[in-house]
Amino acid sequence: MELHAAPDGSKYGSQFGSNVQSGRRQRLYNMVKQTKDTYFNAAKNSLKNYYGNDLTPAEARALEFEMFPPKLLCYPSYARPLPDGGYVTEVRGLLYSTGQKSKRNSLLLSICRQFLRNEPPENVEQSLESLKNDSTLSLESTSTTSSSVSSSFSERSVTGAPPTQEQVLRERIAGFMNKNIPNAPLQAVLYGSRNETLDTQTVSDASGAFNISMKSDFRPAAAKVKCLETGLVNDCPVFFVENQGVGLISDIDDTIKHTGVVGDKRSMFLNVFVSSFDEWQIKDMPLWYKTLRDSRNVDFFYVSNAPAQIFPILSEYIRGNYPLGPMFLKQYSGNLLSSIMKSSAQRKLTAIIKICNDFPNKKFILVGDSGEQDLEAYTSTAIQFPNQIIGIYIRCCKNSMSDEYDGESRVMNSLNQYIEKHYHSQFKEKAIPDLIQFDSDSDSELPTSEKKKPPEVPKRKPVISEDLRKEITESKSVRSQQPPLPPRKPTRLKMRSMEDAVYSLPSSQNDYGTYPEFFDKKAENWNERVRTTVDKFKAHNVNTRFMFFNDPIACLEDSLKKIDKL
Repeated sequence: MELHAAPDGSKYGSQFGSNVQSGRRQRLYNMVKQTKDTYFNAAKNSLKNYYGNDLTPAEARALEFEMFPPKLLCYPSYARPLPDGGYVTEVRGLLYSTGQKSKRNSLLLSICRQFLRNEPPENVEQSLESLKNDSTLSLESTSTTSSSVSSSFSERSVTGAPPTQEQVLRERIAGFMNKNIPNAPLQAVLYGSRNETLDTQTVSDASGAFNISMKSDFRPAAAKVKCLETGLVNDCPVFFVENQGVGLISDIDDTIKHTGVVGDKRSMFLNVFVSSFDEWQIKDMPLWYKTLRDSRNVDFFYVSNAPAQIFPILSEYIRGNYPLGPMFLKQYSGNLLSSIMKSSAQRKLTAIIKICNDFPNKKFILVGDSGEQDLEAYTSTAIQFPNQIIGIYIRCCKNSMSDEYDGESRVMNSLNQYIEKHYHSQFKEKAIPDLIQFDSDSDSELPTSEKKKPPEVPKRKPVISEDLRKEITESKSVRSQQPPLPPRKPTRLKMRSMEDAVYSLPSSQNDYGTYPEFFDKKAENWNERVRTTVDKFKAHNVNTRFMFFNDPIACLEDSLKKIDKL
């Protein structure tokens, strides 16, 4: 159930810097507002020069907020019941401001626009990556030459790019150009269905984020957060989740939307920052999730290594295609491309472990993909919570499991066969045959086919005549004089199955080592990863459904059966 904050009559306030003469402040504010190319720090320095040392830190901050009004972003979270009564509600979000220009932001936009070209410059990726290490290009750095920097990338450099592409790009990278506001006092308020209220105060951290855990005696029906310095208020979407039933924890990139994390950087960049929602779609994934929600009342949690800066667009995509639920993303710091392409199992694992701990009586299905380290994160989760994890489903991404063209299906089938033979089969109930039949006649004779037969008379060893022996000897001597045949080269690339990869001897220890064979490095890596997971599961007696898939319908049927057996 999604909760909505109660209506509030409070408005955005403008009562700041009461000790500053309002006339001079208004004139300065109008001047800065009209000069759009003025940078934030340059404006702040102008304030100091204009007022001298009369501005206190609080007054300077108030003027900053007037020029660049802050905004509140609240992430979907959850409320849960406690075993001993009462409820805990998580409220998470970010305080930031927009509209500020900096050298870094100008360069970031210019470089990102180059990706829209059919043939972007060779060093465009390196240019984008260099932004994270150059301290002179931080968000706070400013320059009066910013206009020339911004205009250095002219419209002709993106000739042929549809205007709509650039509009989408600007919208989606906006989160990376915002300035987060630290150390801002905030107030969170919970509302009950019977007019109960509970409030608490906190301060945004160094990155502008806040994470508040509130315990109440009443079941929360709504939540909101207020910036105390400005009066800005925003609703916080909170989902009430029971400590029972089934939940599904899902990755986002390449699991419920096409991203191409394992592909080239330009394709991945365009997928994330330019492609339409239709191009993000993965066939039948929404059907699987919606069916579980509608028919089995499954709760959904989205845990991803996607940067929090693209939360608005991800939230819009999920709202239009998938069941709603709490969302946990990582905070971007450093390189923009690396924040998407480099995954971290530990980052994701932290949020997953918290969810499992918060709902100890709930069973969970984990859904991820082969493009990241989802397998390792989910393996660790199942070992830590063996009684809660009932299913692990890994979607096979393109170009992630095999070096051979279109080899993903063969690798997937090989992995699933290995899992079935060496893991699932050990947990299946084996029927014990009824060896004693009380209604049978003990004196009855055995069927003819089961009666003992007399031993067969051994066959006589064939006798070779002297002439035949001489002919065989002469034929051997003729063959021994012929030169050996050259080694035969393979006519096609070969990809070893999971069984062969695990049990075959190295080339130096078998009879076929003299023949070269194609080595599928990606497939061998997956063989080893799956074998490690299976060994860990068996060592810790973890009994969960585990499979790779490229057809969500198969997972839909499989997960329904698993849930119905609970």
